[in-house]
Amino acid sequence: MRDQRSRTFSKLLYIGPLFALVACQAGVTPPASTAVSPFTSTAASPTATQTAEPLGEHVIAQWSVPAPAGIYIGSDSVWVPGHGTYTVTRIDPASNKIIGVVNETSAEQPPGAQGFGSLWIATSDNKLDRVDPATKQVIASILLEDGSQDIKNGAVVTATAVWVIQNDKAELIKVDPATNRVVLKTPWTTLIDEAKAQKTVPAGEGTDFMWLHIAGDEGGGGITKGLLRLDPNSGAGLTFLPWSADHEGDGPIAINDEAVWHSAGGHIYRINVATNQIDATYVTDPGTVHPAIGFGSVWLANYERSLVQRLDVAP
Repeated sequence: MRDQRSRTFSKLLYIGPLFALVACQAGVTPPASTAVSPFTSTAASPTATQTAEPLGEHVIAQWSVPAPAGIYIGSDSVWVPGHGTYTVTRIDPASNKIIGVVNETSAEQPPGAQGFGSLWIATSDNKLDRVDPATKQVIASILLEDGSQDIKNGAVVTATAVWVIQNDKAELIKVDPATNRVVLKTPWTTLIDEAKAQKTVPAGEGTDFMWLHIAGDEGGGGITKGLLRLDPNSGAGLTFLPWSADHEGDGPIAINDEAVWHSAGGHIYRINVATNQIDATYVTDPGTVHPAIGFGSVWLANYERSLVQRLDVAP
């Protein structure tokens, strides 16, 4: 049972790295597109050497946490699950102290994709499980694709639908929660083309949109690496920021109203939501770095170094 719980927990935590939200509240409608600034959707992002700044003096607190598998904000705390440790470390942001290390099955960390009265879990066998949060029972299991097993899909809920990013076939899948059926599948290439065709950056805050970090040609077809902004209702591509040649890696992203933070290749990047361009780059320790935004700070969890850091840079 413990191994099964661990797999379920890992599935929940995988949502952040590739696919992030996005206006969850019922009735939220993204603002209309307006020409807020000159915009070229195919502009190359700045190289790390042009703008990189060492973290150094920006680290205001740090903790040793075994093999952090991510970092999450909720319930007045910062939560750090340990990969393979069956534990979650809880940090109090007011005191900058670790206030508990709990077994993952009893942790009060916020759940993954939640909405329409259910918890939605993209499983490793290409299904989307709809779970009753009260009984913890699966009330619907929706087949997304035939084919490969052990697929690391991610799910997110918006005001109108449940969305799944299908990495194996490089598709965005829309599920209707009223019928528990797949109603739309759109290739990443189509979404990127839609975004590139746009001439303005849509008005709105970062949390008004869905964001997809495309790490590369995972599904075939010559897909360009970059950051894709999506309409949370229609799923249409709105903006695309291609990564430059030295922007390596497939690190996670974190979002607030003003910016999207992305880690890759020993750097962490701040992408301005209003301009759709990188406006700050910091050098991080080597390794897989998960960012999070909360309590007025940027937080980093480095898996290889078993290190969690709190920064004083503007989130």
